[in-house]
Amino acid sequence: MYYVVLTTHHNRPYLSKIAFIARDFESWGCRVDHYPDDSPYIAEIQRREKRGNRREVRRVNIMELWAREVVARKYEFRSRMPMAIPVVTEEHLPGESRRHARTSEIVQDFIWGLVAFDRPNLKATTFPVVDPRPLPEWPYALYDDDVETRDPVPAYESGERPPAYVST
Repeated sequence: MYYVVLTTHHNRPYLSKIAFIARDFESWGCRVDHYPDDSPYIAEIQRREKRGNRREVRRVNIMELWAREVVARKYEFRSRMPMAIPVVTEEHLPGESRRHARTSEIVQDFIWGLVAFDRPNLKATTFPVVDPRPLPEWPYALYDDDVETRDPVPAYESGERPPAYVST
């Protein structure tokens, strides 16, 4: 099934086959139409997309637009809520919609995690303290020491013995 998403970001519709993206845009107030895979309308949109102007081909795709919207909405929501975010359950939704809602939440949290990793001041939670003891040397000694090639092939595959068996 194809989803045609009409947003205010562009005058032409966006096509998507991803159900949870269409569901989210619909919940955000955008018009979303559903069409079967063999729809002549979808075929015409795809034909025009292929034939379109090169500058218009570079427009933001629907997944990027969705990710930006998720980040903006989660940042706004989390900045207003100093306490922990409550867990929302989707038991009232039918089976297919519940699955799409869960998928959407997982991907939204993943995108938010990427943004929080990129910008540490957006982190909602703190990470546990890292163990201050140094890591052992042996895992790194198994790999090629040539920094230029960064070859992750253990040196002992070329006939040498692993460093754990080398006596000093």
